[in-house]
This record gives sequence, structure tokens and C-alpha cells, in this order.
Amino acid sequence: MAQTTTREGAKFFYGWLIVAVSTLAMLVTNGLAIGGLPVFFKPLLTDLGITDRSVIGTATMLTFLISGGLSSLSGNLLGRVNLRGLMSFGCVAMGIGLFIYSRAHNPTQIYLAHILLGLGLSFSALIPNTWLISNWFKRQRGSALGLVVMGTSLGGILIPQLARPLIEKYNWRVAMLAVSMLIWFVLLPAIWLIVQVHPRELGLEPDGAAPGTNDSATVAPTDVPANLPGLTLGEALRTPMFYVFSLCAATAFYSILAVVQQLNLFLQSPRVGLSLTATANIQSTMGAASIVGKLGFGWLSDRFPKVWINLICCGVLCLAGTLLLSLTAASAYPFALAFGFGYGGAFVLVQLMVAECFGLRELGRILGVITVVETVGGALGNFLTGKLAQAAGDYSAGFTAVFGASVIAFVAALLLVKLVPKRAVAS
Repeated sequence: MAQTTTREGAKFFYGWLIVAVSTLAMLVTNGLAIGGLPVFFKPLLTDLGITDRSVIGTATMLTFLISGGLSSLSGNLLGRVNLRGLMSFGCVAMGIGLFIYSRAHNPTQIYLAHILLGLGLSFSALIPNTWLISNWFKRQRGSALGLVVMGTSLGGILIPQLARPLIEKYNWRVAMLAVSMLIWFVLLPAIWLIVQVHPRELGLEPDGAAPGTNDSATVAPTDVPANLPGLTLGEALRTPMFYVFSLCAATAFYSILAVVQQLNLFLQSPRVGLSLTATANIQSTMGAASIVGKLGFGWLSDRFPKVWINLICCGVLCLAGTLLLSLTAASAYPFALAFGFGYGGAFVLVQLMVAECFGLRELGRILGVITVVETVGGALGNFLTGKLAQAAGDYSAGFTAVFGASVIAFVAALLLVKLVPKRAVAS
């Protein structure tokens, strides 16, 4: 394969195989942790006799706090250690976490499993794959990253559909072990057989450019020169825009992760009473809508000011939140379509807006801080929604808080429309 892709005039660029593996990595890791696990929650709680719904909120909060907290370490290790080894370590952590999960009999074991899942996300999901794609692509980096990020949504569609019949025919423990095989027998071999850190390892150049051309220089995030336009992290921290942007990102992810993680439990509660099959289909519908949102809003952001597209995404989330306040079986699919569409766009725009607002000079460092902020926001969304549901006996208070967070995100996005032209440095 390497020889056929390095000869002059070859039509196939090996970098697209790298995109395929990175997309698979996002499908299995992020797709499982964000959109895939919720299908297990109701059978798990029923089997273990756990009536405290905040257990799930606490567990998922641990996953995202660990993942966000270790994001800086993961970024610093890139280029210093073997990437295949780093990603494999993350895969092994997730695989062991899922094994422990499948054998869990109490909340402590569930929490331990989620800590390992967070550890796995740190070293095998978004950050290492973004760095990898940035090595292989320059001119087509946006398109390549768009496909990779879409893996999260694909996982949210496919994993519930894979797990549901196994849960119904066998039980949730067997289904979880079966899903974990995607890590051991699909993702890990793909990483070791296909991944090459730099195109030069195969005698290639980024984007498949001819050797020696001006477009052939690999520009990884850690290689950005200091004289590029933009703010340093210290300068960014002294601007009001940084805090408004952080508020927008944190509250948007509060809403997104609370809904993605808790919706299954609500739809299977006595108030709504949907079956496992119906809730899995609704979860997959939301994942499909998020793909449309990522592609659609990503396309629009290349043609119109990103700050306005971000405002539209937050507006869609807010409008979908109004359905959440009185969600029924009849409105579940319209809500899943609207919310998925909005959250898919918001997921992409948050990443794009960092460069729009702060420039490229220290993009990696600023993005790392924003990642921690949005992760904490998402973790709190899971935790507080579960706690409020447990305290009130239903999800009314928790979903009202989710709607409130979406309103704050929209207001912050509106403020950014005024702040970005004054503060942002062209990227």
C-alpha cells in the first residue's frame, strides 16, 4: 500500500486512510462515551437495583472531568512519545474500563469504569487525532477534520443500534462486552497497521503535494511560529471576549451533554414510558441530525462570518430547549432532530471560533484551556441534571436548568457578535 501511494502520479493519497482511522477512533471512543453508553443506563440501573439517578450523572461527570483535565498532558506528549503507543494506551484504558463496567455490581465500580473511560478519551480521541490530521493535511485540513469529528455522531447512531438487540436478547453485560470488542479487534489493529505520524514516513507530502513544493511543509499545531497573527494565552485572558466565549462554550456543552446522557433515562421513565427500542432509535436520530448540523453549519461557516453561524447554532439549541420543557413521546423525535442539528453545529463552531476570536499565535494553548472549560460545563450538566432529577423525582427541574443554560449560551453568543470585530485578530 505504501509503495502504490508514493509513486508519482498516484491518484490515491494515503492521508485519507489516516482520516478513516481517525474517524473510526472518534466513532469508537467519543461515539461510545457520549452517544453510545446511554442505551445501557436504564437496564444497568434496573439490574443493580439502583434508584438514585444521580449515579449516572456523577459517573459521566467523572469521565468528562478526567478527559478534560488530562487534555493538556495529552497535548504536551504529542511529538514527544510514539503516537501509536499513546493512542493504544488510551484504547487499553477504555477497554479495561468497559470490562470493569460489564462486571459492575455497585456505584463505586461504575465510577472506576468511567474514570478509565475518561483516561482513554484523553489519549485516543479528539486531541491526538486533530494533531495527526494536521500533520497529513494543510490545504484540505478543514475538510479532513470535519470528517473525523463526524465520527462522534456516527458512533451515537451505530452503537445504540448495535447494543440494543444484544441487550434485549442477552443482557446489558454481554452487550457491553460485545461493544468493547470494537476497541480490541478493530480500532487497536487499525492504529498499528495503518497510522503513520507524518507523511514523510512514506515519502509523501501533506495533501499529496509534489515533493519540494511550497505547499509541502507540515504545519502541526505545535509548530506554529510566534509571529503569526493572534493573541498569546496571557493576552487572551485579559480580554472580556475570552470570558464571554468561555461562558458560551460551557453553557452550550452543559445543555448538550446533559441531554445526550440523560435523555434515554427520561424517555424510559414512567412519565413517558418508551421502550428500549424506541429510545435507542431516538438517540440515533439525534446522532444523525448532529451529522447534518456539523456538515451544514461547517459549510456555512466557510462562507459567512463564524460568529453569526455560532449565534444561529446556539439559537437552535435554545429553541429545541423549549420542547424539552414539556417533552412527551409525541414530541421526542422533533426534539431529537432539532436539538441534534443545533448541537452538531455548536460542537464544530466552538472549535472554529477559537481561531476566529484569538488568532493562530497560541491557538493550541488557548484551545486547551477552552476545552477544559467546556468539559467542566458538560460534566456539570450531567451531574446537576441527575441530582435535580433525583431530588425532584422527575426531570422537570433538571431540564428547566438545561433550558436555562441554553438561554445563557445564546445571550453569550449574541454578545460575541459585538466583541469579536473589536478584539479578534484575523486568522
